[in-house]
Amino acid sequence: MTLALASGSAPLSSLRADMLRWKRRSRLITLLRGLLPAAIALLILALAGQVLWTSLSSKKSQAKETPVAVRMLNPRFFGRDEQGRSFMISAREATRDDRDLKRVSLEQPMVALGLDTPAPSRVSASSGLYTEGDRMLRLTGQVRIADGSGYRFATENALVDTRAGVVTGDTPMVGDGPIGQVTSRSYAVYDRGDHIVFKGGVHAKLKRD
Repeated sequence: MTLALASGSAPLSSLRADMLRWKRRSRLITLLRGLLPAAIALLILALAGQVLWTSLSSKKSQAKETPVAVRMLNPRFFGRDEQGRSFMISAREATRDDRDLKRVSLEQPMVALGLDTPAPSRVSASSGLYTEGDRMLRLTGQVRIADGSGYRFATENALVDTRAGVVTGDTPMVGDGPIGQVTSRSYAVYDRGDHIVFKGGVHAKLKRD
């Protein structure tokens, strides 16, 4: 009897051990089924966060690298030419580009040459570009020149050399003054308007006293 009971208890013990292993495996599988979706969700959130951070960092970097134009309202620039004569450049608005600090775009500019003289010359235009490297002022659109002695000239382009105090242009000019009218294809104004040279197709109409 003892042997019979002993031989029958071995399969029962093995069955219990298998049941315990199965229960452990089942709990592990259940746990993994719950943790796996959570891990995937966390991974997706981490990837989304990384993409968002990279995008924001890139935008900040681009914002820092993008040059910002410097604007000035009603600016005035003063200087002197090679002979010590003063001049002034003014405008309704000036814009200095950070990419080239020596280039200043001007809206409705006006330059006065020979401010320390009784009759300074004045040149105005719709727009202009002043380059500080060569101290040249390039005027375009409705250029008007007044020499201070009653003469007025109209053209479309002018180049003002503030170092020499000279105004030149290669566009047709129409002038009017106390002694008459004159037209030409190009021109040059020297000595703050004291000397004016007309070139190409010059036509003059003088007034009689």
